[in-house]
Amino acid sequence: MGLLTGGSPQSMGPDLVSVHPSHKVLAKVSTLRYSAFMASTPSFPTFPSVDFSKLELPTFSRPNLPTVDTDAVVSAVKDAGYITVGLAVLAAQKAQVRRQELKKSLVGQVGNNKAQMAEIVDVVEARLASLDRGLVAIETKLDGAVEQLEKRLPERAATVVGQAHEAAKVVRQQVRNLIVPAG
Repeated sequence: MGLLTGGSPQSMGPDLVSVHPSHKVLAKVSTLRYSAFMASTPSFPTFPSVDFSKLELPTFSRPNLPTVDTDAVVSAVKDAGYITVGLAVLAAQKAQVRRQELKKSLVGQVGNNKAQMAEIVDVVEARLASLDRGLVAIETKLDGAVEQLEKRLPERAATVVGQAHEAAKVVRQQVRNLIVPAG
């Protein structure tokens, strides 16, 4: 029982401070006014219920979208990249072996005539440079095709393809440096 409901300060405990008599009156007036307001509150009207369970709605079937196994795509692209790099390395090695064999056979046929030998070597190097320009053109087209492929692949697969493509570029440049002498 509290002070506002008629209790004494002694029954409330030692920490309670006494309440001024004007506060008691104010509390009673507020309570009476609130009770009077609550009694006169209008009730809300009830709305009729609507049963939608008998309403027939069209059924939509889910479209059959193809599923893409991204792991298989990534694996196939990796394999294609490795195959491409492997073929490029084999072709470069074969070209370098042919060049060395040609150089040895020309030295044997021509003898010690350095002028003729230098001329033949220049012709061979010019043809190799021409071959290199053709390979650069093919590589440029390949680079464009791979970039287009990367744009159409999911992000993860595109990242893997991009990394494999960059590795292939590095290998191609190393092979090119082996075949075509600098300067």
